[in-house]
Amino acid sequence: MSKYELKPDKYEQLVGSILAANSEPPAFLLPKITSAIARRRRFWAGLEVFGPLALSAASLTGLFFAAGELIRQLSQAGTLSILSLIFSDFMVVLANWQAFALSFVESVPVWPAILTFGGLALLLVSFKFVFDNLPKFNWRAKLKNNFNY
Repeated sequence: MSKYELKPDKYEQLVGSILAANSEPPAFLLPKITSAIARRRRFWAGLEVFGPLALSAASLTGLFFAAGELIRQLSQAGTLSILSLIFSDFMVVLANWQAFALSFVESVPVWPAILTFGGLALLLVSFKFVFDNLPKFNWRAKLKNNFNY
């Protein structure tokens, strides 16, 4: 026990003397306490809003690069030309649907697709956190009760 900690019996005596005195706190103390609580709530609400906002900006940047890589690999692997068969020769695709499905699945670049959809999911989740915490954030500071005229 350090020299700054109160012993349990001293603590009980101190609390007992404060409660026994029945003294009212000073009048200027309540506005200071409420303004300190309001400042702390604004600070934490700001962190709850701007933290996910920064995460969404980072995920949007990653999503941009992942989607570019996905499009590049889709065109290199011929997936886009396989998909264009749906619009140009739909009856041929229906007649050979098993071969079409296997060739489509074979040509899909899996890793860039996972990165793109993961970045999109992270972006949507971070937007959800931003919009959930936005009502908590008070945009104007309350200066009421700080000055006594």
